[in-house]
Parts: sequence; structure tokens; C-alpha cells
Amino acid sequence: MKLGITDVSLGEFVRWRETGKFPSDEVLFKISELAGEDKIKSHFATMAVKLKDPDLSAAYEALAS
Repeated sequence: MKLGITDVSLGEFVRWRETGKFPSDEVLFKISELAGEDKIKSHFATMAVKLKDPDLSAAYEALAS
């Protein structure tokens, strides 16, 4: 409820590796806030996973650390 998403969206989010569907940036920012993590670093880490280009993924991983 704190994330403001439906049960269906939560199910998709939990299975993001299978579905390839990532939550919106807004939801990702809420998750990082609830977890006490930096939202910018969390965003970079998510982008590193989303992208299919190894060079871009590596660059985002570096920004996330």
C-alpha cells in the first residue's frame, strides 16, 4: 500500500527478471525511500540491469556504487 501499486503490479515487479517489466521510476523511488537507500544510486543500479548494452550497463553500475 505504501508503494501505491496494485497486487498485480506487485506480482509483476517481484518477477521482473521473468517478465522484463520494471516498475516506474516513481515506484522505484518510493522503494528506495522506504529502504533508506539513495534514490539516484538506486536508479543507476536499475538502469544497469535494464539496458542490454554491456558498456552502458557497466557505466551505470559504476555510477551506482
